[in-house]
Amino acid sequence: MQFLQIIKTLVLSIIIYGSCRTTLAAASSSEVTQSFNDCTEKWRLATWKIVPFPDTSAQYLSYQFSISKGKKIALAFESKFSKGIYSSFVTYDEKENFLSSLLDIQFKVLPPLRNPFVVPHFISKERSTFVNWAVSENLKEANGKGVFTLPYSKDSDSVVDIWFRVYNEIDLTPVQHPKITAYEFDGNRLVAANCPPLKEKEYSIATEPFVKVFPYIRQPAANVEAKVPMPTETGAIHFFFPDSSSLGGNPHVRYAAARLPSLAHRNPLIRMRQKSKGIIQNIGEVSILKFKIPTSPDPAHAPDSITGKEDVRYWSICLSDADTRTSDCLSLSKTRIMKNKKTGEPYAVLVVAPLGNDDQIKKIAEARGYNFLDRASTIVPILFYRQMLARSDFKGNIDKIKPLPIEVVRENKDAIPYYAEKYIGEYAPTGRHCHLEDFLRNSCEMETLFAGLEKNIPKL
Repeated sequence: MQFLQIIKTLVLSIIIYGSCRTTLAAASSSEVTQSFNDCTEKWRLATWKIVPFPDTSAQYLSYQFSISKGKKIALAFESKFSKGIYSSFVTYDEKENFLSSLLDIQFKVLPPLRNPFVVPHFISKERSTFVNWAVSENLKEANGKGVFTLPYSKDSDSVVDIWFRVYNEIDLTPVQHPKITAYEFDGNRLVAANCPPLKEKEYSIATEPFVKVFPYIRQPAANVEAKVPMPTETGAIHFFFPDSSSLGGNPHVRYAAARLPSLAHRNPLIRMRQKSKGIIQNIGEVSILKFKIPTSPDPAHAPDSITGKEDVRYWSICLSDADTRTSDCLSLSKTRIMKNKKTGEPYAVLVVAPLGNDDQIKKIAEARGYNFLDRASTIVPILFYRQMLARSDFKGNIDKIKPLPIEVVRENKDAIPYYAEKYIGEYAPTGRHCHLEDFLRNSCEMETLFAGLEKNIPKL
């Protein structure tokens, strides 16, 4: 009976909430009086200092707060759907461990409109409005449409961080901050309550060689560096499926990663620390790799372009540093696509190198039909290949790769059994590192591998 009463209260609250909504878009800030349980201003834009290794096509909002022991709370989130390729709410504890999530297709939509991410799509000139609920996990029975959970403890306070993610590689206009309204459970009643107090994250400092060089680096950065093998002296590029628990814990995303050679940094202090750790490698400042492109929805017409038959909802290859910053990303809308002359299947060639003063290498790479990412001033560069919501039967699904145990990296054991291409074939990026003169002469001796590709094909 108590459970039924709670469900009735939630449904009634949504109905009342929807019927009493004011048209905020048409009202000026001076005309709107913020109620004491309106927590919208608590959102903060999550940068690389909060989100490790962010994707340049994504926007992240974060609301981290504490919940007093024994308190049962509920938060309502209301906003219009984004036109992006993906949205979600994900909760984490104070140690950044994943707790719960709510994917866009699970969002609760106010009638009469429908969820635009659900296939077949409901086309409307007006964007739908969703109202989702985060409730204390002791009420997890109420995990129906539009509901995700918050931590609950009778014995101690809890800390939770809610992330709202939106991916839109076409339009990076700042996303609308969902309105947050706070409630708490008083017996069987849902009553308005003060906003949960903010709780700022306290980051642990990473180990050498970065300590005192970058003051904001967190421990997960050092962990990721230790989970991906250094490039071999042969110069070959191989991707691995490492433990990604320190990559933000998005349950809808999988990552494969490859480290690039660390070049001697211009900053003498950083260069000294690089040398002390033995991470400088003289196997080339240019990295070139090829991969087969999975099918994905057209980002220019998302979410209407989503059919559910694509290999992945979204993919990207991002160049990041072990300090958790991202320099740039390659995704579908930015990709120069080649196609196999026999099969017509899409491929891409990516060059990663220092841009230089005259952009020479970038111009040459693009003239050859390749894509280019600037190494910038990365110290320990890492390439992350990201797949979002990959189909289980997709041959290139990163989940098919044999996970790389951290002991293999720590003890410098044979990593060949964990090469990504052994499990997902040409969907795994592969290539080699070389010096600039070798790239200018013959694309690092890889031109023969590109002979079957037709260049300068219009984008998909």
